[in-house]
Amino acid sequence: MKSSYANYIFDFDGTIAKLIIDWQECKNLVNKHCSKNNIANDLSLSQKIAELGQISEHYLDVIYKLETCNGKLNYCLIKPTINFIKSLEQEIYIISNNHSQTIVDILSKEGLIDNCKKIIGIDNVTFSKPNNEAFKKIKPYINLGSSLYIGDKETDQQFAKECNLDFIYVNKIIA
Repeated sequence: MKSSYANYIFDFDGTIAKLIIDWQECKNLVNKHCSKNNIANDLSLSQKIAELGQISEHYLDVIYKLETCNGKLNYCLIKPTINFIKSLEQEIYIISNNHSQTIVDILSKEGLIDNCKKIIGIDNVTFSKPNNEAFKKIKPYINLGSSLYIGDKETDQQFAKECNLDFIYVNKIIA
């Protein structure tokens, strides 16, 4: 899948790397803090995390610790995506509902941080994807021309539509 996009914007977990997280522990912890802070229970996990982050950065630190298993990175790279990124002649962008420090830690460890021009994580926004706030924050950094958002979930596709970006599911990438 080679194309002439001026910008390649990626999701992170499930697209570039697969984070190995105890999601049930994460959901339980987030729900506990949401109950304590009167945050609606019918929001998505990422929306709840974003809401908690508006109350205190302490909650985002808790998420970072969960994502990194208390500082020990636990993930596997998604090789076709990595090969695709390495084949590109330009830097990429990342918009993710993961904590930006998790993304930086993994990209740095894998020697890929120089391939990335800008990262927007859940700790950089008030509203999580599919809200277009993250794209508005990254827009000043992107090149003129068309942009492609690459992700693995329906919310990624909704995000791309909300931002007027072309979209492709990561499993369609062939490097």
